[in-house]
Amino acid sequence: MRLAEVDPALVSCALGQVAAALDYPNGSSARVALEGAGLAEDVAPELSAALLELSGWLSSAAPGGAEERYSGLFDLSPVCTLHLGYHLFGESYQRGALLSGLVAEMRKAGVALGDGELSDYLPAVLRLLAALPPEEDRETLVDALLLPGLTRMTEALKDTDSPWADVLRALPSFLAPLGGGEPLPPPERVDDVDLEADALA
Repeated sequence: MRLAEVDPALVSCALGQVAAALDYPNGSSARVALEGAGLAEDVAPELSAALLELSGWLSSAAPGGAEERYSGLFDLSPVCTLHLGYHLFGESYQRGALLSGLVAEMRKAGVALGDGELSDYLPAVLRLLAALPPEEDRETLVDALLLPGLTRMTEALKDTDSPWADVLRALPSFLAPLGGGEPLPPPERVDDVDLEADALA
């Protein structure tokens, strides 16, 4: 089934479940991932399979094991952070402008940020996308932020064996039809330029 043929409310619900599945683990994470797998089954089978695998892993994880592995993967190294703006712009003024713009859009859409959450945090951006009605400009959010940011994220996680990494790798197949078909290439980050200059020095 093509995504364009699916009830927009179902798409928004699936986006919300994926956002929750990628957030810090809690007692309902396995159930949320399982529900997301069911919602995505007909329109994004690769994402559905990855969410099903994540649900199974979370269900069998030892107490505290999921939280420890999640933090070790996403929180302890900026290379694997879930903050889209960092992957695209590093710690530059462009990221600051992005954060401000996203905060304004989230307020307008009624999307709340969690304690300490920045507006370019992937689950928060997915919640924003889920809250936007179909007639709103979803394409810019998908093509200019989500898909380029996920490209960088999955590059950073290419050698990582993790059920969350598998969800991130599969997510673009679900998001791409919500865009305009021409995602922007990830920009050359200031941090990357600095690293190249240091290597040539």
